[in-house]
Amino acid sequence: MEAAADGAASCPSFNLHYSGITHFPERRTIYIDPVQKNDIGKVRSAIIVRLMADPDLRDAVRVTTHPHLTVAAGLKPMQFNTAWALLAPHEHASEERVSEIVLLKRLLREGERYAMVRSFALRG
Repeated sequence: MEAAADGAASCPSFNLHYSGITHFPERRTIYIDPVQKNDIGKVRSAIIVRLMADPDLRDAVRVTTHPHLTVAAGLKPMQFNTAWALLAPHEHASEERVSEIVLLKRLLREGERYAMVRSFALRG
C-alpha cells in the first residue's frame, strides 16, 4: 500500500479519453481503448518502481504493457463471437477525470469478485 500511495502522490491527475470497442488478437478479451496510455503508464511506472524496490514483493509484480478497460475476458470462441456481434456495431467515446487509483483484491478462485482495498489520490 505504501508503494501505491507514494506512486500515486508522485503523479498528477489527468483527463482520460476512451475511444472504441476492440479486442485482442487472441479473441478472448473485448475492451474499451484508453487514448492517454502514456499518462496511465506514468502512474503505473511510479508504482512499479516502488514495488520492485521491495525484495519481498519484487517477484510478485506482474507488469502489464497495454492499459485497457475490460468489457469481457476469458471468452471461449462461441462466447466471443456472440459478444462481438453485439458490441462491434457500437462506438464508444467518453472522457473521465482520473484523480485516484484504486487497489482491488480477489481470491484466485473461480467466481470470486474484486473488492476495493483502498484508494490513493493522485497529485493535484
